[in-house]
Amino acid sequence: VNIEVQILPYEHMLQRTIYYLTKMYSDQLTQGDDYGKLCNTITVNVLGYNQFEHDRIHSVYHIRDAETCEKLGDFLEIHFVETRKIGKSPQELGEDLKGWLLFLSNPENQRIKELGKEVGEVGQAINLLEELSRSREERAIAEEREKALRDERSFRKAELEKGLKLGREEGLKEGREEGREEGLKEGREEGREEGREAEKYQIAKKLIHKGMDLSEVSEITGLSLKDLKNIDNLT
Repeated sequence: VNIEVQILPYEHMLQRTIYYLTKMYSDQLTQGDDYGKLCNTITVNVLGYNQFEHDRIHSVYHIRDAETCEKLGDFLEIHFVETRKIGKSPQELGEDLKGWLLFLSNPENQRIKELGKEVGEVGQAINLLEELSRSREERAIAEEREKALRDERSFRKAELEKGLKLGREEGLKEGREEGREEGLKEGREEGREEGREAEKYQIAKKLIHKGMDLSEVSEITGLSLKDLKNIDNLT
């Protein structure tokens, strides 16, 4: 049995009903199964609009002979329940069934809540639905709160990483500038005092050990990059 609730008008409702009914019937078998295993299949469509022109609330359809109207078994059965006709149709329904149909078509309707006071099971269903709705709202609030906390943590982490990166870059820049100034000063002083080629290598080694780039050391000392790369072998 398949039960479907369709509140808004759907142009191809009949075609869709036949499609899913026959699919549900055929899906019972797997390859090699005997047809005798097939069970009767029923679909019930509870509609929130008028599908047919007649005034009956509940319509039932089977496969029948076109002339004799003889029914071709109970293999397939389709029910349509048009809830908008409740109270307007001469067709009588029990209060329990009426309450359930109205509840399925529009559980928020005030008329349903009034019927729920008379039909105990419908009232229980209304209370359960309201409880589930509250749970969904509370869950949504909790999820939004958790999302906000995650966003805040991510923002703080990103800002921290950004600050650390900026600090490293500024530190490296300052270190290079200080090293360059110190190297220039030391190079000039020692160059003037000693005036010998060997002192250039000593200065270069100091600058290299301080982490200065070889191209800058070359600029300060006048030594070639090739000599600087082999400085440990030359001194």
